[in-house]
Amino acid sequence: MGSTSGHEITHPITVILDGPTSYHAWSQNMIVFLKGRRLWRYVTGDIPKPVPGLVTDSDSSDGDSVAEAVVQVDDFEARLEDLESIQCRIISWFINTSVPTISSLLPRLETGQAAWSFLATRYNCTYDFALEFHIEVKLYQMRQESGQSISDYYSQTASMWEQLVVVDPPLRYVEDIDLFAKYKNRRRFTQFMMGLREDFEPTRAALLSRFPLPSLDATVKELIFEENQCPHHHLSSSDVVLATPRPPSSSSDQPRRICTYCQKPGHDITECYCKKNDDKWKQHQSRGTYPRPQATVVSSAPVDDPVVTVSQLESMFHRYMSQPSPALSVTSGSTNEQAVWDRP
Repeated sequence: MGSTSGHEITHPITVILDGPTSYHAWSQNMIVFLKGRRLWRYVTGDIPKPVPGLVTDSDSSDGDSVAEAVVQVDDFEARLEDLESIQCRIISWFINTSVPTISSLLPRLETGQAAWSFLATRYNCTYDFALEFHIEVKLYQMRQESGQSISDYYSQTASMWEQLVVVDPPLRYVEDIDLFAKYKNRRRFTQFMMGLREDFEPTRAALLSRFPLPSLDATVKELIFEENQCPHHHLSSSDVVLATPRPPSSSSDQPRRICTYCQKPGHDITECYCKKNDDKWKQHQSRGTYPRPQATVVSSAPVDDPVVTVSQLESMFHRYMSQPSPALSVTSGSTNEQAVWDRP
């Protein structure tokens, strides 16, 4: 029977099966895990289900007797229980590494082989152009995020490349296999370099100018070395802002002034604009209370002293009102007007 040393493991791999786009990576990681536990043959069906049988055991009651006693020993129940335990353990690993919409369909299956066949039939698309197109678009749009290390960015990109392996053409000759491998590595090199952040631009330009071009593995190794030499490359923009020292203020050593009038910092009462404006308003208000407002005074020349006294004005007014029509006499040019004004 297979090894049961991994019974305490609940999540054997980190890849989560959520559909066709992740099936290839999920299946590859799961196969490696099951082979490492010597359980892969239970999934392929190479280990059959146990059947009842007889085990013959010879025993002699005494040394002189030649008769053999046949003892029926059947461990079928124990072997069947071990097999069922292994199968349930494998199915539980499939369940724990799948999204709920997929894992809910697996408990009804009795064996790991049946569960594996079910998942492969539904999600292993040997050739699906729509899926291929979706992955190609994601590769074209993939960019190294702010704060993402080179190793994480490479792992994210490599997982997309692995999903495209199923669409590789079948090749028979060694020369064709080698040429296609070179083409695929060059294409992956281009896609990886396109997604690097701008702070790796000097290193990227140096790598692209080399002839021949370095391999993808050598490129990743050099970028990781550059990243370790300059740790600021894997800092996010917010971290850079927070780490930037604050420039010293020219007035940091001076005492902070606060106006006692408006209670605002940066000046005192002698420089307060609020106080100056209030003082001007009070002066304007006090001037406008007693004399006439300046807007109502219209004069072409300053008048120092009055020419006519008040009593003279009253006398002239009464004389003027005693006439029948002073305005008419003025307009008609009558000489009676002069007589009126010349009277003693």
